[in-house]
Amino acid sequence: EINTGVGIEQRFAESWSWAAGTFQNSEDRQSVIVMAKYHWIDQAPWAVRWQLGAVTGYSRRAVAPVILPELCWSWVCGMIIPNVGQSAASAAFYLRVPL
Repeated sequence: EINTGVGIEQRFAESWSWAAGTFQNSEDRQSVIVMAKYHWIDQAPWAVRWQLGAVTGYSRRAVAPVILPELCWSWVCGMIIPNVGQSAASAAFYLRVPL
């Protein structure tokens, strides 16, 4: 399935940034996600980050905690999303376009 969304990210320290976004989740609900991101490896064009935050919109919990790994090559990124509630685990792929 395709779950569209949009987000924004801002770096506030050498190894840290924050991110927030919204997307249509796999339960066909609107979700909001807010995360702090630790930039573990940032050697252009590769980047590996750990994301820690919270997401809304799933039936099991009003707000669920999330810890997500993110792997990027240039502007193309992907992350593994574990099972949340009754949803299956999945992967997300997206573009990070600098403004």
